[in-house]
Amino acid sequence: TKQAIMRARLNGTEIRTVVDYGLIRPEGLAVDWIHNHIYWTDTKLKRIEVANINGGQRTILFSGINNLRDIIVDPINRWIYWTESKRISRSSLDGTDFRIFLSEHDQIYWPTGLTLDYYTQTLYWIDTESKTISLCKTDGRQRR
Repeated sequence: TKQAIMRARLNGTEIRTVVDYGLIRPEGLAVDWIHNHIYWTDTKLKRIEVANINGGQRTILFSGINNLRDIIVDPINRWIYWTESKRISRSSLDGTDFRIFLSEHDQIYWPTGLTLDYYTQTLYWIDTESKTISLCKTDGRQRR
C-alpha cells in the first residue's frame, strides 16, 4: 500500500493528501499550529522531515537516525523533541541547536509515547523496556 500523510476536518470532511511520496514508514507526526508546519518521523528511512501545513517546502531535518518513533513540537519555545533508541533528542524547529536531551545514562531505554504539557512545560514519555511512564521539565530538571 502507498503511504501518505493526510488531513481532514474534525467531522471527517474535506479529506486531503498532504504528502504522498517519499514515505516508507511514517510513525510520529506533530503539528506546529503557530508556524503552520508539520513534522514527522519515518522509521524505515531513518529521518525527520518538515513541510508546511499543505505539504510544500518539504525538508529533511535529520537522517540516519536508528529506531525513530515519536515526535512532538513546542512551537511556543521553538523546539522539537523526538524518541529514538535509548534517548530523547531535541533541536530547534529548523534543525539547529541539536542535543541529546536524555539518554541511557539517564535510564532511558526504549522511549515512546512522547507528549508535552505546554502549560507546565513538562515532557512525558513511556519507556517500553522498563515499563514505566516518566516525566521531566523541558529544562531537564525534576525527572521522575
